[in-house]
Amino acid sequence: TGGHVTNTWYDGTDWHVTDLTTSLGTPTAD
Repeated sequence: TGGHVTNTWYDGTDWHVTDLTTSLGTPTAD
């Protein structure tokens, strides 16, 4: 809580990390 919420996903070749905090405004997960 209070930190950044990140989503890690794999596109079949590379791993990507998307920071969801800035797009959602508030963290939705720990």
